[in-house]
Amino acid sequence: MRKRYILLVLAILAVVAGWSGFWFYAAGEVEKRLDLALEEFARDGMQVVCEDRTVGGYPFRMEVRCKTVVVVLADGSKVANGPLRAVALVYNPRHIIVEADAPLAARLAAVPVDLSGRWNLAQASLIFKGGTVASMAVSLQGVDAAAAGGFGAQKAAAERAELHVRRAPDKPDTTDIAVTLDKGSLAGALFNADPFDAGVLVRLPDGTDWLAGREPPLAIIGMPIEVREAFISRDDARITANGVLTLGADGYFAGDLEVTAAEPGRVAELIRPFYPPDSAIPAAFQGALSGFGKKTTLNGQPAVSAKLTFREGGVRIGFIPIARMVPLF
Repeated sequence: MRKRYILLVLAILAVVAGWSGFWFYAAGEVEKRLDLALEEFARDGMQVVCEDRTVGGYPFRMEVRCKTVVVVLADGSKVANGPLRAVALVYNPRHIIVEADAPLAARLAAVPVDLSGRWNLAQASLIFKGGTVASMAVSLQGVDAAAAGGFGAQKAAAERAELHVRRAPDKPDTTDIAVTLDKGSLAGALFNADPFDAGVLVRLPDGTDWLAGREPPLAIIGMPIEVREAFISRDDARITANGVLTLGADGYFAGDLEVTAAEPGRVAELIRPFYPPDSAIPAAFQGALSGFGKKTTLNGQPAVSAKLTFREGGVRIGFIPIARMVPLF
């Protein structure tokens, strides 16, 4: 009997020793891959510094910690963030959880604009498949952000902001991107808005390569972007839109969106905070929507629906011009 216990203890020690050896080998490989990734970023003109980097998490996790993270782009733009942690289970390395602590400070050289941000909790979940990101979810809670530049100062806040990216389950060669904002608010030189909810869900054909970085950002030109749902709401007032838009080489979108508004008499009130105080667009939009829209329902509420047309830098409902677009580039 005693011999069995000795053999059992020896077997356990052998397993522990083998697992420990594997873990430390894997930790070394993580260090090497991180160094290679940083070198590749540097060749592309982007400097990434992870201060006081450590790799830990023994025995079942791989955990990379940085005291601070600083990113400097080729044009001189700089982003600095507080402590960052990235964790993966040793037996499931394709699923990485990232947590970042505030604050964030950024300087955009091209604009120039200074950005800052704080939050209560920031987490991201990334799942890799075939060497690329198959799905990603980012969640920020208790967000306060600010921007300062030649326009003055602008603040934004939200109870929760989320980004979700995935390969579409029904069409694996396309990518779904969803952004939601709960109880967002704006205050400052450009916009002032009481708490509102907003979100957008779009589908990109061939979006996997674009999001994986194998295509340049401007590869999105000519790509039909399916707006599956976009919305903004406050209390019972709500506007939704869906349709297909295409970004042209001139920087303008072209296409049609079906717009539906519950509480149509409050459309101007709902969107006015996102326009200059003297803008006629909110009133024109509400008038055109009421004049050309057809009666329908939205979430059980009486509503009106009309086609919003994007053509040659202009936006219209029927033959009524609503606004002029600003080119993206």
